[in-house]
Amino acid sequence: MNQKRTLAKELLKIAKRDVKASSLLYGQKLYPQSYFYFQQATEKATKSYFLFLEIVDEKKVFDVRHNLFKLHKKVLVQAQEHNKKALDMIGMYPFLQVAGLEKKKLTKRRNSIQDELSLFDKLKDYDLINISSKNIQFFLDNLESLNVKAIKMPEDLSLTIENYFRLLLDDINKYNSEEAIQMAKALEDSLTDPEWTNFIHDHFKEVIRAVLDSIFIYSTLFFTSFLTIQHSSISRYPNNENPAITPLKIYSKKLPLVKWQPDFLENLKRAIILIEHNFKNE
Repeated sequence: MNQKRTLAKELLKIAKRDVKASSLLYGQKLYPQSYFYFQQATEKATKSYFLFLEIVDEKKVFDVRHNLFKLHKKVLVQAQEHNKKALDMIGMYPFLQVAGLEKKKLTKRRNSIQDELSLFDKLKDYDLINISSKNIQFFLDNLESLNVKAIKMPEDLSLTIENYFRLLLDDINKYNSEEAIQMAKALEDSLTDPEWTNFIHDHFKEVIRAVLDSIFIYSTLFFTSFLTIQHSSISRYPNNENPAITPLKIYSKKLPLVKWQPDFLENLKRAIILIEHNFKNE
């Protein structure tokens, strides 16, 4: 096992214990200490996952210290690069739009990525302590919508998949090159093979669940990063300029962040279990 994988696994083990510590401290009403371990669990789980995905190396993980948005920003920059490549490919191969690479959607996503990158640059100007219950509930609703166990696969999934390939076949048939003719024939033969269609159906189900799990992991880490990024010091020390503002006064169940903290801890716990599953299956 390489050094990057070893570090990723060790960070995840510690993150798992930080979640447990945060839950125990919350139960004892030690809210500042509980929130500190919530922040620590988020930080270590995020760094572990990004190491696992090989988005960052060991040096970058330690260089960012508590500022996890330096890592999230790197993900968006990579997404921006992939988005540009996809748009370039559509320009070269228009039939790819049938395969889901729609120019309109990709352009919209490109603009969305740019907005998110701009948001990161403005984070220092936001009050990330007094986040409203409405905004916090928005995060939780988004995570609940990604609960794979609650999602039922459509009964007509096989038909949907076949229709998708039929559309692709129709588009390929518009081209008269030898490669297109061979591709169309191979696809037509496959669509009449029951074993192949059953395999594709099962494979799509696995892919859909895997994708949803990945989105859930990243969304959880993103939201909990947003909720904890300004708290690594605030949860431990009085305000340097105003010592009367102490963690003991800030963190109580009157604060929406604290009130909804157990819900996010449960989601973070689930995300860590899914990351562990990825490690076991590599």
